Amino acid sequence: MNKAGIEFYNLNAPYFFISFWSGFLMTIHHNRIAKQLKYADGLNREKFSKRILSTINHIDQ
Repeated sequence: MNKAGIEFYNLNAPYFFISFWSGFLMTIHHNRIAKQLKYADGLNREKFSKRILSTINHIDQ
């Protein structure tokens, strides 16, 4: 690979990894919420929604 190509790759690599990891983590988080929703049918809805919100807030911090 020529030098210009290497510099171009190094410039773009951080953005690629950031977008890849954020997408990857959101997929895992979404799967966790989907599992919780599946088991939530018998639970108290208000308690459950508070648990989801606290989970999301915890991840955002």
